[in-house]
This record gives sequence, C-alpha cells and structure tokens, in this order.
Amino acid sequence: MDQIMAREARKRQKDSRDPVILLPEDRMRENAWLGALLYPLALIWYGWTAHFGVFWLVPVSVQSVKQHANNAGPTSNHMLTDGR
Repeated sequence: MDQIMAREARKRQKDSRDPVILLPEDRMRENAWLGALLYPLALIWYGWTAHFGVFWLVPVSVQSVKQHANNAGPTSNHMLTDGR
C-alpha cells in the first residue's frame, strides 16, 4: 500500500472506526492532475521547437515529456493494479 492510496482511502472513510477500504482508483488523483497539466504544456513546447533550425534533440526531449504525461494522465490504467 502506498501513501497516496492510503490517504485517499482515509478521506473517503465515513467513520474512523470503519475499516479502511483500498480501491485502485485512489492512486489516480495526482497522476490525473500531472497528466492534465503536463500534456498541453508539452504540446505547446513541441510546437515552438519543432521547426527547421532547432537542434533535433530538443523536440525529441519534448516528446519524452509528452509521453510521460500521457502515461501519468487520466487515460492510463497501468497503476490500477494492486501489485501484490
């Protein structure tokens, strides 16, 4: 169990005496925000750097940031497994 998952489960808990029920969706909040903010910024950054005269490594590194934002965003499902 990770700290993000435990914190979100405690927020959802109605009474402190109830057992904490961990749901896979509890891990998604920070990742969804991270992806929602980084993805558009990476697209704008790529648009400014993907033209003739810019060193090729700059747009490639921007695509790396975009891919990480896409993996962390709301479309990802790789973090929903329990991992046990």
